[in-house]
Amino acid sequence: MDKDSNEMRTMFEMHISNGESLLETLGEKNYINVRGIHKIKRKIKKDLEFLSETLQSRNMKKEHLVCTNLHFYKSVLLETVSQPECEAVFETFLYITSDNCQKRLTVDVVSHKGQRWTKVIARNPVALHQIYKGDSFGRRSIMDQATSYIEAAAQNLHLYNSPQVVFSFVNGVPEEMKSFLERIGISVEGKVIAVEDDVSTSGSSTSSECSDEVNLRVYVNDQQNSPSRLNLCVTTMIAYVSSLTNGGCSKQFNEPLLNQQAEWERERPVKPFLDNLFSGKDLMCCTTAVEDFKSIIDIVGGEEERCRATALLARVTVVPDLPFTGLRPSGKIKERSLLIFGTGHAHRAVTVTANKGFVQASKQKGAKFAVEVHESRALSECKELPCS
Repeated sequence: MDKDSNEMRTMFEMHISNGESLLETLGEKNYINVRGIHKIKRKIKKDLEFLSETLQSRNMKKEHLVCTNLHFYKSVLLETVSQPECEAVFETFLYITSDNCQKRLTVDVVSHKGQRWTKVIARNPVALHQIYKGDSFGRRSIMDQATSYIEAAAQNLHLYNSPQVVFSFVNGVPEEMKSFLERIGISVEGKVIAVEDDVSTSGSSTSSECSDEVNLRVYVNDQQNSPSRLNLCVTTMIAYVSSLTNGGCSKQFNEPLLNQQAEWERERPVKPFLDNLFSGKDLMCCTTAVEDFKSIIDIVGGEEERCRATALLARVTVVPDLPFTGLRPSGKIKERSLLIFGTGHAHRAVTVTANKGFVQASKQKGAKFAVEVHESRALSECKELPCS
């Protein structure tokens, strides 16, 4: 085997080793709760299979290494752990284009509880500059990606605001490209690289670029506003007044579920989370939620739980039911939930809930409500065992 073949084999083996290290990294706790990790794992395995088969065939070429995306996947994972409250990688969103066509956009990293979308770009900045300044197809492809992110963000609101769109350039970003992206409302991260303009720029005048940009900025939200009104679900009101969340989590019960929730409450108290969430906010709930809550309290609640329920309802504004009509009752999508979440949606309020089943089921059906989800807690005062 000649020297060139040995060097190529070494390069292939190095890439394979790096890919295997990435797979091991995915087993770390940083990625346990991130949606879409299985997608990136599948893509890494596919690249590794290709490299291993090519290595065994001895038909190795440098082009084979270039066409793998292992460096990109590594950059995505680094972005995932560097951002707070990362929710997903390779998350798909639907949106309608200006010519009324439905399209899908895959966002590389969704973080900050859904408030930030990041596109990771791991290409060489010189190549990016040549694409941007080259023929019209290359330049349009950059603009298309930016426009798609802006349009999709405007139609997939998080807490009634468009997510912040960020383009993260791992190896640096040409200054002209950075300026273009920022002009249309995209935040840019990465070291600014000065690139010599040594390629032909015929047919790509400044006036042409400006005319292409005219209609892009309209989709951008410049300020993220946190909704000041919270819509309370029945499950939240029960959790808030429960004896479990008000000092009773050290009690013992005959019911395994209550003992389990008591253990959870000792480890992860719900009341401080809700108190912090309620602070400075207007509380509301729909008529059906109040009636159901009162009924449950009257039947199951203890004396102190009833007192806390009265105090809570005094802080809450009751509004008429406004059912959500975009979904039909089925499975975990109950009619009562459509009333409660629909009312919050109609008032542009964030619905606070422990009903994870409805939130997940509605999302699978394409309805993404603005929610704050917490663990459930049952009423427990009347079921406490006497101290021995």
